[in-house]
Parts: sequence; structure tokens; C-alpha cells
Amino acid sequence: MTVLASSPLVSVVFVCYRSSAFVGRAVESLRREARGEGVPLEVLIVDHSEDPREQEALQKLQPEALLLAPNRGYAAGLNLGLRHARGQYFIAANPDLTFAEGSLRALLAALRGSFAVVGPQFTMGPWLFPAADPQHPLGEVRTWLSLRWRFVWQRVWRSWVKNQENLWQSEEPLAVTTLSGALLAFERRLWKALGPFDESFFLYFEETDWLRRARNKGLRLGYVPQARVSHHWAHVANGEWARRHLARSKNRYF
Repeated sequence: MTVLASSPLVSVVFVCYRSSAFVGRAVESLRREARGEGVPLEVLIVDHSEDPREQEALQKLQPEALLLAPNRGYAAGLNLGLRHARGQYFIAANPDLTFAEGSLRALLAALRGSFAVVGPQFTMGPWLFPAADPQHPLGEVRTWLSLRWRFVWQRVWRSWVKNQENLWQSEEPLAVTTLSGALLAFERRLWKALGPFDESFFLYFEETDWLRRARNKGLRLGYVPQARVSHHWAHVANGEWARRHLARSKNRYF
């Protein structure tokens, strides 16, 4: 099947901030996956850089849409891109990703099964990254206690390791309570039903809040170990600036 931009099955939104050095790999690898699967794909890039040189570099990637906007945060960028997306399936993604062979097929298969929102197994080189931790005030209390009493730390650590091993060794998608916002895949109709990401979260926890809405409706979140995606972490979100946003968003969410 020829991949036709005029009738996309999948729309991917990449939110960029001085990300032109990274997003090219993401676009190229996902287009390769779409061609291999015969999946019509549209690429939408939201650029918050407000830099003509960045915009010129992004335009060379020939996205179906390049949307320029002031930087009002990751959630605002996702919402802008998703409002313009036309596919049946949406992928909301960081720009610093590389899709491995079979990753798109595995994500779509999970969505066509029993899961409302799915995410991949993230890697860095040969290493598998841990799954996202649930964010809840009780979890913060457990962490506080584990740093003060060794027996609590041992119990928490054993539970965490066992959970990670179950996820890493699974040959099928598994139900989880949360997913990493670096890549979320879901159907258009779900985004319409749940509403947009909360733009009062400038960075971090916007996906945590959105996924909580999904869980509250009884919908299942799926971790898909067969979908391997390399993530070049923190190319922008690092240092004291990022830590301040993390603390602010966590306080607001709790």
C-alpha cells in the first residue's frame, strides 16, 4: 500500500524546542516503520523555538504540518498539534526518539486490542529503561520512609525489581497504572472524549493528569514491551530550570 499523506491512519505530533538536531531521526525512523507496515502517516511538528534557523531546519524534514507557536509548554504544544491531526490514531511524542523495527506495528496492535492508551519500552543503547512510576502522595510517603529505614527500603526495592522484571520479560502487552509522557499512542476519539492536556502544566505531569482521567473512566493503559523506542533523554529539560518545573508541576498535581 502506498503511504498517502492525504488520508493518514496515524498522526504523530512532535513538540520541539531547539530540537532540529534530534527530531530528524524520529521522523525518519517512524516514516520507515509506516512504509514497512503500509500505514498512511502524517507528521506534525510544533516548534516553540521562535528561531528562524530552527524553523528552516524543521521545514526540510517535509512534515505535513509545521506549526509555529510561542513556548507555552509541552501540553500546549501537544494540544495545538492534535487539533490539526487528521488520523484515526494519534501518537504524542518527544522529538528525541528513534523507533525500532516493529515498534509501530506493536503499538497499533495493542490499541486494536483492549488498551485505550499505550506506550513503548524505552531504551538507551542496549539498556532497557524502567517503566514510569505511579505518581501518588502515598508513593512519596513510601519513598520518604524507605530513605530512613533500611527494612522499608529493602521491601520497596524488592517490589520494584520484581515489577520491572515482569514488564521486561513479558511477551505480551501488560496493563499498567501509568505511562511515560515521552510517547503516548491512542485513538482520536479518546482525545476527544477526555479533552485536551491541561496547559497549566508547563512541563511534566501533563500526561500524568491526562492518564488519571482515562483511569477514572475505567480505561486500560498498556505497556508494550515489543515496541522498542530509543529515547535520548533530557536534550532540553535539564538543569535547575527543569527541576523547578518538575517541583512546581508535582505540587500542583498532588
